[in-house]
Amino acid sequence: MGQIKHYNNGKWTIYTSGEGLSGYTGVTNTYYVGPDLNNDGNLTKANPDGSLVNLEINLTLKTWSEMLALSNNNSLIQGQHYLITDFQTNAIILNTGEVEYGSPYGTLWNIDGWADLSDYTTRTYVDWATAIGYAPPDYVGTEAIMFDLINNKYYKIMFSQWTGGGAGGGFAYTRTEILSPTTFGTPVNFTHTNYGTEVDYIDEGLAITRGVNKGIFNIAYENSYSVGGYFLGGEYTVGSVEPLIVQAVSNNSISNQVLSTIYPEDEILYGLKDLIQGATKGRIQFRKDTKLVISTYYDWRVVKFRRWFDTVVNGYISLVDNGQVFEDYLTFPNQNGFTTEIPLLNNENYPQLNNTVFLDYCANNYIKVVDFRDNTFDNFSSNYIISNSFYDNYGGIFIQNKIYSTSFTENKTVQWGVGDFSLNLIVGNSFQNNSFNLFRGNEINSEVFAFTSPIVGGSGNFLENKLNIKSCQNTTYSYFSRNNVFSNDFSSNQLNGSFVLNNINAVLFVSNVINGGFDYNDISGSVINFNSNQISGGFSQNNISASILNCIMISGNFINNIINSTMQSCIVQNGFRENTINTPLLSLNLSTPANLYEPAYTKTIFANRDGQVFLTYLNNTNTPVYVSVP
Repeated sequence: MGQIKHYNNGKWTIYTSGEGLSGYTGVTNTYYVGPDLNNDGNLTKANPDGSLVNLEINLTLKTWSEMLALSNNNSLIQGQHYLITDFQTNAIILNTGEVEYGSPYGTLWNIDGWADLSDYTTRTYVDWATAIGYAPPDYVGTEAIMFDLINNKYYKIMFSQWTGGGAGGGFAYTRTEILSPTTFGTPVNFTHTNYGTEVDYIDEGLAITRGVNKGIFNIAYENSYSVGGYFLGGEYTVGSVEPLIVQAVSNNSISNQVLSTIYPEDEILYGLKDLIQGATKGRIQFRKDTKLVISTYYDWRVVKFRRWFDTVVNGYISLVDNGQVFEDYLTFPNQNGFTTEIPLLNNENYPQLNNTVFLDYCANNYIKVVDFRDNTFDNFSSNYIISNSFYDNYGGIFIQNKIYSTSFTENKTVQWGVGDFSLNLIVGNSFQNNSFNLFRGNEINSEVFAFTSPIVGGSGNFLENKLNIKSCQNTTYSYFSRNNVFSNDFSSNQLNGSFVLNNINAVLFVSNVINGGFDYNDISGSVINFNSNQISGGFSQNNISASILNCIMISGNFINNIINSTMQSCIVQNGFRENTINTPLLSLNLSTPANLYEPAYTKTIFANRDGQVFLTYLNNTNTPVYVSVP
């Protein structure tokens, strides 16, 4: 079967060489295809000589409901192309009371048992990690129910095995579809071996698997486990009709790579049966504009963000309902790729641009100045800035900009709003003394990253960023998650929430204060010293490869970790269990001795404990038991 892909000029490309494309006639080469190049209402193909002819394509026109019925009745024709004539994105309006849920995508869970299933459709369901208290090993044998939102089905599910501590990602469960409170489908046993690649293909759009550590996820939509990723609840908005060309890959399913007749330049992933997040006719799960190089894992052409009016700065910038009027903004308000509000900014040689107030937004400009400073903006997005100094700018939303500046300092979003600083690329020598509340999806390439904090009264989430820096110091944020940090020195930072799912590659990780859990992190480096850190929550499912794990204070549980570091002068004030310690344990102070005798404690494996060459573990009387002798 042939493939449909996209050419980099925004037109569709049909690749047919050597294999043909079912549904097309007279096509033997590669053609660049547009929706209607002849302006006569027909799809058009461009011949190699540049001539245009109408594309002879066998499209079967169906509404979404008709397509769904064909799929459910196994009546799709494999290889056939269909035009879903009435597709419209029904998209969420963020910041209207929605709740974010984590992996596995499209599932919710309940652990109230199976004794009485008369209420199974009306129970309270939460995401998987919340249901099991972020401690999968403790819930082996628990009677759980998984709600498949994508296909509107329920399953009894019981885990029989879970490999913790990042030791391979093995797990096993038995699932049984609930057909009614008293009737059930055939039980299915599934096992994912340690370091294996097995996938449980449950239904369309639902395929459960796991990596070598962390939690389970739905590989149909996710590449790895995530503590967030999709939303339920809130308000929704409906986009314009956007007919989609889809291709059946079997008698009951379509390819998730589809074509838009309205936006032929877009790469789109679409699920016919995906009805979560308010969708009513399937859901666009990914959209990329190949001309503007704008992409998100949601339909950014329709999804909106609510902002309330702020009387102080005279703009719609507040994410908090302050009693004022509000507006709902698209992710990228200026989707045409240019702006006419401030055309003078497209000149290249201004020595300085300062004290300029952009009452609406500054978007899609090329700005080359010596200094960009003391400017106020509501929405500053998709700009390309080259300057010596980007300094003391003040405003609302700062999204998807590329800033090449020697110094990026003293910039802030207003304290009365939340202040999005997202999807930006910053390249320079210094990034410091900036205040942004939501700091998400940015790439920072800088010598110094310091004294960066949320705005006053903000929630301060620091998510999914990539930092290529020499030093990260004195940074204050609440929730620090899913970041990739490459730094010589990560020290003296104060994080007032959880530190989870981060990849930290640093020489020094020292003197940090984390007032929350430290979980699912990968801490590595060439000569790393993990020293003098204070953690007020639990320390679980981390992979630490350091020369020394020294002077660490942990106020919660220390469980399911892999430690390839010499542990010295460490204090754990709660449970210590199910860890793998592969280096000498010089001193460990367990402030609650009773935890030594918990059954789970005996699962901790110590290799080379106290410098011995034997592989040992401690039994319930704290006596070393030799597992193997070299």
